Amino acid sequence: MRALIETRLSDWAADNELPVAWENLAFTPPTDATGNPLPYLKFNLLPAQTRSDDLAGQLRAWSGIAQIAIFVPSGSGPRAAEDLVGQLDALYPCQTYIASTAIKVLIQTPVTAGNGFNDDAYYAVPAYFQYRADASLA
Repeated sequence: MRALIETRLSDWAADNELPVAWENLAFTPPTDATGNPLPYLKFNLLPAQTRSDDLAGQLRAWSGIAQIAIFVPSGSGPRAAEDLVGQLDALYPCQTYIASTAIKVLIQTPVTAGNGFNDDAYYAVPAYFQYRADASLA
């Protein structure tokens, strides 16, 4: 699930020249030649409890939240972050699947923007969606 969600984001971010801070990897926020902050994204996968709703214990349902925090320079207003939320919503359409030969991940909700906040030189907007993948162990 992580690989499918991250790969889609990584490809899109590369096309849009947006660096991504990935979980548990070193990252330095980008700056221009004069040291001014540039936009970037931060990805976190927040898994929920794995479920097994069948009596035999052979089915698994993995779900959670994929969070993509958007960081834009402080003082630039919320519009740039809001535009990126809209683009992420198009990248992860609600009620569609991202699939590989091993698993299909359902995007369960639209990308939603949380409340923005100032973080040092950045204005940050958390954006997130819920995902789910089901599989049989039999």
